[in-house]
Amino acid sequence: MKNFSLALGVATLVAVLAGCSGSNAGSQLPSPGAMQLTAFHRSDSTQPNAYQPGSAKWLMYSYCSASSGICPSKTSNYYGLVTFYLKPGRYTALLVTANKNFIGDLTGTTLSDVVNVTAGRKAPPLGFTYQGSPSCGGGGAAPNARFFFTTGGLFQYTHYWWSNPVSWTLAEDEPMTISQAVNDPAGWSDWNGTFGTANPTKFAKAISRVRTVGLSFGGGCFFENGVTVTGSKRGIFNSTFTE
Repeated sequence: MKNFSLALGVATLVAVLAGCSGSNAGSQLPSPGAMQLTAFHRSDSTQPNAYQPGSAKWLMYSYCSASSGICPSKTSNYYGLVTFYLKPGRYTALLVTANKNFIGDLTGTTLSDVVNVTAGRKAPPLGFTYQGSPSCGGGGAAPNARFFFTTGGLFQYTHYWWSNPVSWTLAEDEPMTISQAVNDPAGWSDWNGTFGTANPTKFAKAISRVRTVGLSFGGGCFFENGVTVTGSKRGIFNSTFTE
């Protein structure tokens, strides 16, 4: 577990295109395109307060249209603050780490993240949207970010978990803190939308063997179909993740 590679394989990426808001709702495979790794970052050492030895390395994944291929991006880490651009037309799906200080046995821990989105100076107010059209009654949830972790090896529903209902609705605003106890099975649902209370043994095993952890982005009926900003201006997503 401690030597788990940060580079997720293609098969895992396909499996991760999930996170349903309803029980037994099945997987989501949003279109167009495939999820791409857009940043494996060590921050620019020329910047003040940049990457320090021992800081967590983070991966950011996004969906790209078939015609655009891999979407380039830059991700920065300043003493625990991780930032990346929300670019119009690029749907961010995941921000995760496999740093040994954040994975392993998370039984008894609480995940916490200070999150917000900012815009450039004199930029118009930001709007947010998610990939795909809603397929559930009432249009589903607004674009949001929520906690996410993986465990195990080969694909199983119970190897992927999303905090549910705890999430943060994306907004250009002051920083907001979200928190979720890891060992609360009623606060997590798996790849198929089933809560941990339905599989307490597997849930307990999953939280004791966490391999990646971080945030997932989605909206409508799904937790990981990707989010972006509307209009012509980009936003900056800021995350300060702690356990």
